Amino acid sequence: MYEGVYWPNMTKGKVTYAGCVRFLPHTDLIVGGTTGVEGLTRPFKCTGAIPSSDADFKFTFEEQPVEAKMRFVNPLPG
Repeated sequence: MYEGVYWPNMTKGKVTYAGCVRFLPHTDLIVGGTTGVEGLTRPFKCTGAIPSSDADFKFTFEEQPVEAKMRFVNPLPG
């Protein structure tokens, strides 16, 4: 589950995201392994171009590179 906030900077055409990703106990991770009995929570912060409906991210998770896509239900307000 993702939860977080974003701050668009329309003059620079960038948006900053900050939040955390929470995994349930015993979730298989795409980088290998599982989350264990207590689950796993990882904070993140990133900046990228303001997307219209889809956003692509590249980040490091548990020392492994991950590519992610996020689709917004509605366009980001400007």
